[in-house]
Amino acid sequence: MNERTVLFHPHNKTVTVAAGDNLIRTAMEAGVHINASCGGAGVCGKCRVLIESGEVEGGITEKLSAEDLARGYRLACQSGIRSDLVVRIPVESEVDASVLNKLATPRRTARIRQVDFGELKEQGLFIPPVEKRYLELPPPSDHDRLPDVTRLISFLKAKYNEHRLVVRLPVIRKIPDLLRASDFKVTATLARPVHPGRKTHIINIEPGDTTSRNFAIAMDVGTTTVYGQLIDLVSGEVLAQHGEFNGQISYGEDVISRLVFAEKPEGLEKLHQVIIATINKIIGRIVKQAKVGLDEISSITLAGNTTMTQLLLKINPRYIRRSPYVPAATLYPPITATNLGLELADHVTALIYPAISSYVGGDIVAGVMGA
Repeated sequence: MNERTVLFHPHNKTVTVAAGDNLIRTAMEAGVHINASCGGAGVCGKCRVLIESGEVEGGITEKLSAEDLARGYRLACQSGIRSDLVVRIPVESEVDASVLNKLATPRRTARIRQVDFGELKEQGLFIPPVEKRYLELPPPSDHDRLPDVTRLISFLKAKYNEHRLVVRLPVIRKIPDLLRASDFKVTATLARPVHPGRKTHIINIEPGDTTSRNFAIAMDVGTTTVYGQLIDLVSGEVLAQHGEFNGQISYGEDVISRLVFAEKPEGLEKLHQVIIATINKIIGRIVKQAKVGLDEISSITLAGNTTMTQLLLKINPRYIRRSPYVPAATLYPPITATNLGLELADHVTALIYPAISSYVGGDIVAGVMGA
């Protein structure tokens, strides 16, 4: 058998992996975050773990004293798994996300400022990225044979003065059966264009009147922490919020370490998967807190520095740290959230805050807009 079982204390989390797998990556798979500011190069010494039982290969460096080695301490980033293991994570090596949601210090994690949407709407300063429109359509007849999609668009124009509309293919597939099952009483979800002059997309259609249930997620994707809020787009109320340490910490504490790790074989893929997993964890927590269904969320907006954004989108960030320090892009089109691996309904649109340059990212742009 080439499989090995690893138990991590004090979390009591168990994971089964292949013999020879790296211990710190195994911890990540188990949801156990260990400090590794050097990105797993073995030079910072922060990923000390205690091997309580079993054997590892390597993990012995000058960062550990003879006494530490005798007690069973190893560096997780330099250890290969040889047998079933019981591993204890010392407090000094652990990254504990639970403290994030108890801290009042704004430097540790940015709170996304709550906005009075009603006041902004009155001033003409706010248009939600997604809006819902309720329609009671006349059914087709021998004298009215408009195609279903044309019928929907025509009444959106007539009742709500909605023009330049595009219907996504998944919605077209739903329309025929859903219209008839709901007696032609439906709610259409409209995603507004990011750039002036572009078209509005009809991204979802639901039976009945669901206009009172329209939600969005705002996500601050930081190098150290990731913080999300669930927002009611009708009332403007923040219904739930939660923060987690960015899971990429185990591959490097700062941006430069992440850039270096991204150049390793499968490094970019791993960093992308880890940040998506962190975001999905936050999404799961806040929708549960607010008792909101995933299918009731219409949009997610994400803001991060230029490197975090490219890692999120799985875009090679190599040239950000090489002269003349050029990012792949500063503007990004709306993206179907599921295409990123986000655990949301397939109609949800992901909006990425634009950057200015390699070192002035979407996090700063979002901060300026929020101010």
